[in-house]
Amino acid sequence: MSEGGVMRTDEEQDESEARVQPLLETKGRVPEEADSGLGWIIVFASFFNHVMFFGINLSFGVIYVYLLEYFDTKRGHTAWIGSIPTGLLSLVAPVTGILTDKYGCRTVTLIGAVIASTGFVISSLATSIDYLYISYGVLVGIGLGLMFLPSKVIVNQYMKKRRSLANGICSSGGGAGMMALSTMFQMLHTAYGLRGMFLISGAVVLNAAVCGSLYRPMKDGHRKASPASEGASKLQNKDKVCCKISPIQGYSHLLHNLPYCLFIFANAISAIGIFIPYAHLPRRARDLHIPEHEAAWLLPVIGFTSVAGRLFFGWIGDFSCVNIKLLWGWSCILCGVLVVVCPFLTSFPLLMGFAVIYGPFSGIWTGLKTVALLDVVDLENLGKGLGLMMFLQGFSGFISSPLGGWLYDVTGTYAAAFYTAGALFICGGVIVLSQIQLHNACKQRQPDTVEPEFTVVSVVEPANYGECER
Repeated sequence: MSEGGVMRTDEEQDESEARVQPLLETKGRVPEEADSGLGWIIVFASFFNHVMFFGINLSFGVIYVYLLEYFDTKRGHTAWIGSIPTGLLSLVAPVTGILTDKYGCRTVTLIGAVIASTGFVISSLATSIDYLYISYGVLVGIGLGLMFLPSKVIVNQYMKKRRSLANGICSSGGGAGMMALSTMFQMLHTAYGLRGMFLISGAVVLNAAVCGSLYRPMKDGHRKASPASEGASKLQNKDKVCCKISPIQGYSHLLHNLPYCLFIFANAISAIGIFIPYAHLPRRARDLHIPEHEAAWLLPVIGFTSVAGRLFFGWIGDFSCVNIKLLWGWSCILCGVLVVVCPFLTSFPLLMGFAVIYGPFSGIWTGLKTVALLDVVDLENLGKGLGLMMFLQGFSGFISSPLGGWLYDVTGTYAAAFYTAGALFICGGVIVLSQIQLHNACKQRQPDTVEPEFTVVSVVEPANYGECER
């Protein structure tokens, strides 16, 4: 039936379908490769690369001890070798986002793996700490930064129905990498010394290029419009113009997206909160006269339970009744409450209980962040959106640990540092939850409008709010 209640002719029906089809193909259709066997292969390839770039950063403490013994230098100077790659991994993210959009996830990952591997190999020839600032700090940092963002983007391109679980699996590679690579560095140093450890580690890192080669670009499933379908070509003109936007204009477009700006700001301030417990919890335990062998278990327990939380909540997040962004916002608030309570825990059993509970909720913050980001940016802009978010998070990582140390120097206790971290965590969660409530209120106040007959939203992805389905 047409708008006036008159039956449409076959020609009118064909013309309507011609208008609808391009929108279905470009905006709503799930590509053939999505959630396929190839998609899961890419998920585990991304998991292995997460093992590499997070495992290397989190395991630097092992290398740090060997560097102090070999070069006999000051601890502060030597520690910069590990902090440079950690910062560069986030600071190069905007450039990586542009390169990923232009050249694809596979090419950028291959280049990053080669650069990181070269940095390890050249470090085996190091004659001083200053040499390692460039070979390990800069080269390895840039290489890991180029590997990181494509590993996030490609998974979200290939996974649709199981996107949350896939991101949870990938992010759990960080915890696995910390355990695996720290053991590998110890074994290699025992068998081959410092230089042999760097050389063989370079060969191991190069395996990330093998995984990166599996990042096959998705096929263009859009069918060509019929020459007679002039209406379809007009509807596609806007998309064609958008594809020609320069990288700078692309970032400018994102910065005019208020929900996106609020989300990355919330992520940046909550990142300060999540880094402070990791950096200062063991030292606080020692100040409470907890034996060193017991205090050493706190961070591994947080890491183990964090992996469990990423996998479990990643599975939960794939249910249609679960709002990922809402879940992420509440995880910030719960983490903040736990961090605020931490100064009142003065014994090892209580601190261990904190680690067991804090780990899973911090796993939500880490594992579902990219999925929550897709609520405010589309998949095509995920590379740039994630790059800018990681750029701001990099600054948070730089200031978080010194901020906690400065507050300790001023107050003589870690209580102020944990209160500040918890407050920032809670503020981040409140910002996200407030934006969700404001968005829902605005939608309710909008007057009902007559939707055109070729509207795609209700056809492609019907909402299932009444039941919880996979």
